[in-house]
Amino acid sequence: LETIDILQKAKTLCPESSQPYYYLGNLLYNIQPDNAMKEWEKCIEMNPSHDLAWRNLGWAHWLHTKNYPESARCYKKAIEINPNAPLYLEECDQVLEAMGAPVAERYEILKSHHATAERRYHPLSQEVVTGTFVGDYDYVLDLLDRCYFPTREGVANFHDNFVDALVLAGQKKVKDGDIEGAIALYMKAFTYPENHQVFLVDERATHDAQIHYYLGEAYEKLGKMTEANAWYQKAADQDFNLKGSKDFRYWTGLALKKLGRKAEAKKIFKQMIKEGKSRIVTQYVNFYGAEGTTGSTVDQINSGAYFTQALGHKGLGHHWRGNRLLKKVQSLKPDHLYANELLK
Repeated sequence: LETIDILQKAKTLCPESSQPYYYLGNLLYNIQPDNAMKEWEKCIEMNPSHDLAWRNLGWAHWLHTKNYPESARCYKKAIEINPNAPLYLEECDQVLEAMGAPVAERYEILKSHHATAERRYHPLSQEVVTGTFVGDYDYVLDLLDRCYFPTREGVANFHDNFVDALVLAGQKKVKDGDIEGAIALYMKAFTYPENHQVFLVDERATHDAQIHYYLGEAYEKLGKMTEANAWYQKAADQDFNLKGSKDFRYWTGLALKKLGRKAEAKKIFKQMIKEGKSRIVTQYVNFYGAEGTTGSTVDQINSGAYFTQALGHKGLGHHWRGNRLLKKVQSLKPDHLYANELLK
């Protein structure tokens, strides 16, 4: 508490300095956040180029006042003043994600500051994620090949991001008529590049069901049904006790339908609908958020539950109902990759 008196005295001794206001805001924030924000506001009034004060106001509006638009404005100002601070990019992207900002806007900020984003895991990985969402596949695949993605606490799904980029880039090649190019990308999705620093226990994962299914489709388009059915069989045999999302059962179900095993597929899709309904929540308390995250929210949990239901309905041929649920997913989580893809 004596430091407060010292900083107040510093204001009178150094009337032209913004620093006492900045430091006093830092000191007060945990116990008096509103007063802290007033100090930071005075700091930037005196020194509009004080990027740390802008960043702190962004933080306070994000986590204290919950004024996401104002938080985003403050973070963007901090980035404008100091474009070389990767933490500003990380936190700004998290705010934009929380407020449901267009993914293209988030991607533009990250891509236009790539040299800075590359210095920290979150902004670099989100450059990959948002770039995949907007379909900038060549750029994203180049990042995945040449950049280093250091593992850290809270990082559990980067390999899925890698696979998503390859699978969707492969789908684009299929649409463009380059089936062999698509197959090459799908096969690459089984690899674990060293520069991704993924802690590897078992190369098999539930995501494989999706890759196997799309390989089956690709070979079917080439008229090679022996190879196609072999890949469909792999998708049908997927072990969902392995690490990864059980939503990939959808592609196992599609593979079973291709193999003429419709009753087994129907059972999977009905189970997905049932499980999705059971996961809907009305409230959720976070006891822990891994480093770099603020933990799960009700909207995040429910968007996943609605997505599981949507896949089940689409698998059963209930496309109108499935698409309605996918739109509900988008309303809760606008950056949900596969809800967006399946509604195209």
